[in-house]
Amino acid sequence: MEELLSRGIDVYTAVNVQHIESLNDVVAQITHVRMRETVPDKMFDRADAIELIDLTPDDLEHYFSPGNLTALRELALRRTAERVDEQLLTHMKANAIAGP
Repeated sequence: MEELLSRGIDVYTAVNVQHIESLNDVVAQITHVRMRETVPDKMFDRADAIELIDLTPDDLEHYFSPGNLTALRELALRRTAERVDEQLLTHMKANAIAGP
């Protein structure tokens, strides 16, 4: 992905929250499965846009238990919220908007 981006090629991809590198330990605690293939946070943070696709645990119950899926869902929501907060702060600074 880095090579493509360095050559000016746009990359569109999907990633499961359990594959984000910084969340690997938390995911392993929840699911008792350690992901071997992870995406470095710098690649996630570098994305121009992130779209959260959220399915209920009932829709995915065949893969993990409902409790595990609820926890993974919360991780995805929190990670996305962090990104939105960063974007808002950047916008506010760039436009000299005072805020909390």
